[in-house]
Amino acid sequence: MAVSKTVNGALLRVILRYCESVGADGASLAAAIGLDRAQLDDPDRRFPARKARDLWRAARQATGDPGLALHVAAQSNPAMFGLVGHLALISRNVGEALGHLQRYQRLLAEDSFWTVRHTRAALTIEYDMDVPPDDDVWRHGVELSLAHAFGALLFLTGSPVRPKLAQFTFADPGYREVYESVFGCPLRFSAASNRLVFPADVAGLPIRSSLPGMADVVQQQAERALHELDAGCGTAAAVGRILTMLLPSGQATLAEVARRLNVSERTLTRRLSEEGISFRELLAQYRFELARAYFEQGEAGVEEVAFRLGYADLTGFHRAFRKRAGCSPGEYRRRCRAQ
Repeated sequence: MAVSKTVNGALLRVILRYCESVGADGASLAAAIGLDRAQLDDPDRRFPARKARDLWRAARQATGDPGLALHVAAQSNPAMFGLVGHLALISRNVGEALGHLQRYQRLLAEDSFWTVRHTRAALTIEYDMDVPPDDDVWRHGVELSLAHAFGALLFLTGSPVRPKLAQFTFADPGYREVYESVFGCPLRFSAASNRLVFPADVAGLPIRSSLPGMADVVQQQAERALHELDAGCGTAAAVGRILTMLLPSGQATLAEVARRLNVSERTLTRRLSEEGISFRELLAQYRFELARAYFEQGEAGVEEVAFRLGYADLTGFHRAFRKRAGCSPGEYRRRCRAQ
């Protein structure tokens, strides 16, 4: 049976508190989505992701503010976001903080996806959501998340850093001046992805509140929280997360995944079959996703990527990639480099 995706209550709280700060009735907004206002003050509570979407709709109606998400982000900081925010606050530098965000993103929201890429040319933070792109709530989620990420970098470093580019997959929503005041950089709408692009050296900027000695303790807490969250997810999702970690090391075998999940290979195969997928299909899916990520980073060649993903020969890699992408790995890589 599918498990509903959840979000950390902190995401709902920052929306609600901003609305209250501009005169909206918090109790009424909470009631409109079937919650008691006090429930949203519980720091450890999680809620169905659909509640966050319902709150966006209610908040938009209550405030009449089309740029609501960008305004909410402007009044938020990492300290409001539990373990993930705490890890950012005690990280050594921006690169480490963003690494924690990518690793522990599901503690914030299971329907959101962060991808951080650091090359010699740039530091890129990319975001997406598991919500239909034609839903206004999806646009608000993208706005909020990228504005949060940028605001967090300013808060954490105390440096007047600015993106080189902010781009969004949706069309200009009609309040460009709000975007310009928030991001202060060139904007691109109807783009291929939702992302912020910074100079590469931003990754090395130190965090003002860094406490390296606490990092291990807080990371252990985050790992436990992640494990508890995984305990309620499906087998395919759990396997996928392990494959993402194992593929670059060449250890992505059924035996190794089963060992890490503490089940037999036979049991793992049966559970995946019950969810309508095989280990081979999952492996192909995650190999493809990682291959795309490597090519988009622009540093690895086709042969190197095939080797990293454990293919026995280039022919197999070409065949598998073309089947999913509709073009050869080399063609896809050239397109990425041309962007």
